[in-house]
Amino acid sequence: MLVTCHRRESWGAGLISIADALRRLSREDAVEIDLVLHPNPAVAAQMRLLLGGESGVRLHNPCSHSDLVRRLLNSDLVLSDSGGIQEEAAALGIPLLVLRERTERPEAIATGCLTLAGLNTIAIVNAVRTALSLDVLYSRRCPYGDGNAAPRIAAIILEWLAERRLVRIPLQNMDRAESSGEKRLAT
Repeated sequence: MLVTCHRRESWGAGLISIADALRRLSREDAVEIDLVLHPNPAVAAQMRLLLGGESGVRLHNPCSHSDLVRRLLNSDLVLSDSGGIQEEAAALGIPLLVLRERTERPEAIATGCLTLAGLNTIAIVNAVRTALSLDVLYSRRCPYGDGNAAPRIAAIILEWLAERRLVRIPLQNMDRAESSGEKRLAT
């Protein structure tokens, strides 16, 4: 299970609750936990203090985006308070529990890609246990599309241009084109 946390609203009591939940899951459920520390030294120091030496929790230094994506792809479940990771996990088909009380990504909640776990220790533990017990963790539909929006948009634009028989003409010839009544696209 991959974990990241860094948001200001998680600092203090929130990070303590997250650490307590991870400790319980590691000890009681034998969940293997990889926690990628945030570059913010205050957050990293608090998580090292709370979880350093915990046998089932591996603390990792901050990593590159490509390394983080690799870690996401190798995870059965992700816990994070990061908005960006919420989107990436949904797009990759990796179930994610949001370590926040609310999210700006309700479409991912609606499709089942994300679940709000909150910042309460017991709620986090229960959400993880529920998620890990599901047989169909990867069958969620990504609310952000299938990755083929750009080619579809380009085809629509080309069709629109072709229907209007728009042609490219230099700007200096624009006056002549307008007087002839032709539809033209200036370049």
